[in-house]
Amino acid sequence: MKLVLPGQSATGSLFPCKQAALCCLLLLWSIALTACGSSRPLRYHSIDLPPRAHNQAAPDPFPVSLLVGHIAAPHIYRENKLVYLTEDNEIHMYEAHRWVEPPTEILENLVVQTLRESGRFRSVQLQRSKARGDFLLRGRLVHFDEITGPRPAARIRLEAELYDINKGTTVWSQTYSAEEPLAGKGVPSMVASLQHATDTTLAALSSGLAEYFSTHPAP
Repeated sequence: MKLVLPGQSATGSLFPCKQAALCCLLLLWSIALTACGSSRPLRYHSIDLPPRAHNQAAPDPFPVSLLVGHIAAPHIYRENKLVYLTEDNEIHMYEAHRWVEPPTEILENLVVQTLRESGRFRSVQLQRSKARGDFLLRGRLVHFDEITGPRPAARIRLEAELYDINKGTTVWSQTYSAEEPLAGKGVPSMVASLQHATDTTLAALSSGLAEYFSTHPAP
């Protein structure tokens, strides 16, 4: 007759339930490690506009100080995932690709860069708690994404308005947009096309502001 100790099975194994539980934990841990190892690494992208050389023959700067305010946008453009639109008008995001900053912040900095490099304004700076200026440039980013389909393209649409701080009223508004066909496939091609479209849009914005101040001289 075989003696079976407490906690021992009839086959002689001590604590079989604990052994089975340990095996399950090891199996789950192995699966988790495999899943982590197979996930795609995140890739980060930025929009870097080429510096514009200041035109020495350009007229003197307008005697105005511009503040660039916060750019509003739908929630998807306040995150840093890259967005694309399908032929069914469904909005999706590239899970493995990110902007280095949310598109709204990217645009705010690029607007400042573009207006400063134009040389047409006395000063241009981001709106901060201690910043002072004559006019506040505000905007809303409507599109900043890729359109997929037979003819994929990158697009941007920016609504802008100029607020006269001294008068307390909006004195100018305009909408600028651009679409740039993708030269190739993949996210890098989309980023390159969106960079070109952004450059075109902000150059038009700078020209639009210069035209306004040329016809509405500051007192």
